[in-house]
Amino acid sequence: MLTLFSYNVSPYAAKVRAVLAYKGVPFTERVVHPLERGEVVRLSQQVAVPIIDDGGTVVADSTRIVAYLDERYPSRPVIPRDAALRARALLLEECFDEGLSRTVQPVRWMIPANARRTAARFRSAYAAGFVEDVRMGLVSAVMRLDTRRKYGSRALGAPPAATLLARLAELLDVVEAALADSGWLAGPTASVADFALYGWLVQLDGLDGWDLVTGRQRVARLMQTLAEPAQGAAAAANEPSTASRHDETRRAQGADERSPSA
Repeated sequence: MLTLFSYNVSPYAAKVRAVLAYKGVPFTERVVHPLERGEVVRLSQQVAVPIIDDGGTVVADSTRIVAYLDERYPSRPVIPRDAALRARALLLEECFDEGLSRTVQPVRWMIPANARRTAARFRSAYAAGFVEDVRMGLVSAVMRLDTRRKYGSRALGAPPAATLLARLAELLDVVEAALADSGWLAGPTASVADFALYGWLVQLDGLDGWDLVTGRQRVARLMQTLAEPAQGAAAAANEPSTASRHDETRRAQGADERSPSA
């Protein structure tokens, strides 16, 4: 059976998990510890998650994983066959994978209440105990500092929560308008672009700002539609011997696929 290696707060792993569920591909999930990634390195020769192991075929990077899944499991394709729609879907996927962190990460890690909730979610995937509390506390502290370094102001510090949420609202208004034709971003059915968007926005569930997501009718419908199969698959994947559901981190902190996305 296919195995997904993930963090429970990674948008990239959430994207892959949702695609697997949408396609109906059975899988188990191994939640990797950000400070213990030896198996990921052994299998994929790199440190980032997500990766998949499909009967000995190992694929890293969510973009490559989704492309592999569409070829290996062609039912319910998420990369359009039409050339123009395919180009649009892949372009939007790249934009979301690389660009949404600028809006979503500050909401997650620079609003104090959200940072506490995200850190608690990250911590919940691992064993109880004081030592683990300390280790994951350090990982989450690095995530907060790195997000502030990247997206804050050296002179003024973290922007006010209202500013961060207003930026998120502006983004969601653009997405809402983009969904007007069909309810999807690149054609009449869900594509990899929608899953890339979903992977990031679902990280806001339970945080200040989630109401902005659910308050946009088309965005909320997209999120609900893609979440329903993912929730069912998550429950099934939990049985064999693994898993938790959300995902995150890169490099010397706890590596997610591209740079800190915990």
